[in-house]
Amino acid sequence: MKHSQSTFLMYFAFFIFFGILVAARKKAEEVRRAREEQIAREKQQAEAAERAEAERKREAGRERRAEEEKSHQDIEEAHFLLDSRVSPSSVSAEIPLIIDSLQNGSSVVSPEDPTAVEMEKLNIANNEQLDLSQNESLPVVSNETSVDFVSFIQENGAYLMLQKQKWPQRLHHDLKNEGVRYPLGVAYDEKVKRWLICDRNTEKILLIDVKMESVNVCDDISSPTAIIVYEEGKSAAVLCATGKSHTIYIYHHSDPNPFIQAFARHDEPMYDMRHQLRGLAKSVGGNILSLEKHNQNRLRVFNKGMGGKGFSMPGTNTPCFIASFRSTVAVSDLGVNKVFICNLDDRDWESISFQMLRVIETTVVLPPDQLANQSGFQFVAGMQFDCNGFLLIGDAKGHSIKLYDTDYNFLHRVSSDFVLPYVSSFHVNKDGDCILLDVKQRDAIQKYPKPKFEGWKLAKYSSALQIFQTLGSLVVFILTSSVGSQFPPTYAVLLTSIFTIIGAAVFVISDAFNFNKTEPDEWIFWESVFTSSFSFLFTVNTMTMLYSSIRWNNTAWWLATVVCSMVTMSFFLSLIHVMRKQTKGHIALTQEENIVRFNTRMNRRV
Repeated sequence: MKHSQSTFLMYFAFFIFFGILVAARKKAEEVRRAREEQIAREKQQAEAAERAEAERKREAGRERRAEEEKSHQDIEEAHFLLDSRVSPSSVSAEIPLIIDSLQNGSSVVSPEDPTAVEMEKLNIANNEQLDLSQNESLPVVSNETSVDFVSFIQENGAYLMLQKQKWPQRLHHDLKNEGVRYPLGVAYDEKVKRWLICDRNTEKILLIDVKMESVNVCDDISSPTAIIVYEEGKSAAVLCATGKSHTIYIYHHSDPNPFIQAFARHDEPMYDMRHQLRGLAKSVGGNILSLEKHNQNRLRVFNKGMGGKGFSMPGTNTPCFIASFRSTVAVSDLGVNKVFICNLDDRDWESISFQMLRVIETTVVLPPDQLANQSGFQFVAGMQFDCNGFLLIGDAKGHSIKLYDTDYNFLHRVSSDFVLPYVSSFHVNKDGDCILLDVKQRDAIQKYPKPKFEGWKLAKYSSALQIFQTLGSLVVFILTSSVGSQFPPTYAVLLTSIFTIIGAAVFVISDAFNFNKTEPDEWIFWESVFTSSFSFLFTVNTMTMLYSSIRWNNTAWWLATVVCSMVTMSFFLSLIHVMRKQTKGHIALTQEENIVRFNTRMNRRV
């Protein structure tokens, strides 16, 4: 009787402990949710403050541009008044006299000579206008590059290879906090050693300095879809597309107070930006190139202050990416999976020459593994020229990047020590560092995957233990119930066996059908609670059955005692396995987070 009471007290204490554990879990969950709500509110307040600050900066920028335009108009009016006072015929008539005076060393203008006085005023006005034009003109830009793909190949027969690297720890943490959802453009400024990445969905530009392990963000911009370095060490050109509104901005990122300045806007008729634009590049004349998708696809050339021009590209379907080197322009077409090589010379704005040279296409339909080492593409993506005219072309669906020579003959596929992602764009700098942008990484982890039976999981170590616990509990229940009820605590053994049969079967089936992938943290917690609880309960069951077997010397109970002890052992093994799995799971998660999402290095490889 005393043993019965003590057993009852042990079970009662266990269930009290279990109730306390569940209540503590619920309370912890409530605290966690409250903390998340508080963090969300603080984040919303911070975002509201940032938006207010951005609006204030935009208003200050608009006021500054209005003042600059007003001062520019005042200067032009002053120049017009000065020019209107001089007759062109009188100026041309007095040019020999002025030259003769200069040759004789005479620099004094007689106040009695009105023509000379007017000429002196004209010279002053022209000099002021020249200085003004030099100050206001856009910087002279070039589409030359210092990147040399061939320099990474030192021996005959060698090939290019991408080797994955990790971001520095602090930089990795900052990038994770910023979040990259849909990156479409990447560039590198060789002078300031800074990566520039534009993300369309989060509407921001990331400026990454790997050496300093710093990330700066420009979020005063709408839907950036392409970015290039405009003037080395100073600025970048950014294409923003919101519906039918397209604008090209110059982002002065190296200024002590960085600011954005419009280069060409859709609401300015001189640029004729009525249709969708994709991609950015610089021309040999220092203008900005883009691709227009409409009934008649065109290569667009934009010049600040002069307007925009367009050139038809026959044979194209969906031109998307563009790259340039000197007068050579490469255009990749997603609709027909071809790359069009063109020649564009816009050094003289009034007489721009444009012609289509050749097309790189898939000549033979091959399986993906064979096409990877042939010329051709499954879904052509970004491109990049080097200083010799060699061309790298990305294939998103083919998960490859291919190198072409100056005659656009296929050389080889860029090798890698990892599977290339679905690359939307990429860029290699002259040191061999490369960033790959993966637009599909955001869909790599599904929160609620579709259930799918995988029979091989039944043979796993954890599943084998749970199957044994189910069958063993069933045997204990049958053997114990076959004797009768000489000892009341055996009812607790029967009840515990039923719970074990149900619980272990649920975990086995959940693992086999991937149900535990929906909320892995929750499943691991409840599996830990289940194994630890029933390790204790079956220890008590074993002692109960051992006492009953000795007290009444029943063969069935002796067998139940043996099976019960074996189930207890299996529960302890499961508990050890779950704890080890949790530890390894956290380590694996940390390593997975540290894997660089789109940072690789181009190495020499024989």
